[in-house]
Amino acid sequence: MKTEVKLDAKNRRILYELSKNCRLPSVRLAKSVGVSREVVDYRIKQLVDKGVITCFVADIDIGLLGCTRYLVYLELQNVDEVEEVEVLKSVVSNPFVSWTTTQTGKWNVIFDVIAKDIKQVDGVIRGLQSQYSSKISDYRIATQLEYRHYYSKYFGDEPEEKKGSVEDGKMDAVDMKLLSVLSNDARISYIALSEKLNLSANAIKYRLQKLQKEGVIRRFTIQVNKDFLGLQVYNIQFTFKDTLPLRSRKFLNHIRYHPNVNFYYFPLGHWDLEIGLFVKDVNQLRKFIIDFKNKFSDVVRIYDCMSFYEEIKPNYVPEGVFEVDK
Repeated sequence: MKTEVKLDAKNRRILYELSKNCRLPSVRLAKSVGVSREVVDYRIKQLVDKGVITCFVADIDIGLLGCTRYLVYLELQNVDEVEEVEVLKSVVSNPFVSWTTTQTGKWNVIFDVIAKDIKQVDGVIRGLQSQYSSKISDYRIATQLEYRHYYSKYFGDEPEEKKGSVEDGKMDAVDMKLLSVLSNDARISYIALSEKLNLSANAIKYRLQKLQKEGVIRRFTIQVNKDFLGLQVYNIQFTFKDTLPLRSRKFLNHIRYHPNVNFYYFPLGHWDLEIGLFVKDVNQLRKFIIDFKNKFSDVVRIYDCMSFYEEIKPNYVPEGVFEVDK
C-alpha cells in the first residue's frame, strides 16, 4: 500500500472541481480555488507526478457505442509475485481490457472487458489461457446489465444520472477518433486535439458539445489513486430475497446515494448486485455492514465481500472499442 499524501484544502478543492469537469480551463479553476493560474497548473502537475491523479477520463456511455461491460474474475495458482506481474501485464495490454485490480480473496485478479459481444470476451480469456494454462485455475465472467460509476463521491459530490441517445443511432469515424483520444486523456488541449484530428478547434468544440448533449460523453472527470487518499476499497456482492418492490427500490436508492458507494452494477447470473465501497478502515466497513443488516436484511443478503489490493489500470474505455469497426 502506498503512503497517504497529505492534501491541503486547495488541493482537495482542485480534485473536487476536476472530478466534476477535468476540462475546466485553468483560469476558471484558479478562480474557484483562489490561486493564480500558474499555481493551479503547478498543483495539478504535482498531483499527477505523485500519482494522486492517475488519469483524466471521459466518462463514455458504452451502450451508445454498442458495447457491454463484462467483469472477469481470475484465480491463479503456482505463481509468485514476479509471475503474477507477468500475467497482469498481459491482461492490461489487451486492447479491450479496462479497469484492472488485484484483490485478497479467492480471485487474484479482477478486470473489466468492454466488448461488442461475448465472443470478444472469450477471445481475451482464450488468449490468457494459451499463455498461462498451468497458472489459471479458475475464472468467472459476469455480464454487467447496468453499471454506474461515481467519480466525484470521494470528494463529497452527489451522483448524477444521465441517459443519452445518439441521433441516427451512430457516430462517424471522426467522433470515434475524438472519443478514443479523450477516453484517457480528457484534459488534452484543443490545440493538441486539432493536431491529432486535423480539425479546427471550433469543429472539435462543436463535436464535443454534440457528444455531450446526446449523452455519449456523460462528463469529463479524473481517476484518483485511493491509496494516496488514505482509502480502502471493498467489493460487496448481494443476492435479493423475494420481497416487495417498494423495499427493493428503497435499498437501491440507499446504495446509489450512499456517500461511500463509488460504483454498482447488476450482473447476469451469479449474484444480483455488486457495489464498490470506499472506507478509511475496516471499522467503517463493519459499520456499513451492521447498518445494512439492520435496515435491509428482509430485502437482500451479502453473498461475498472482498478487498481490492492494488489498482493496476484505471477505469476508462480502452482503445480496442474504438478500433473494432475499422
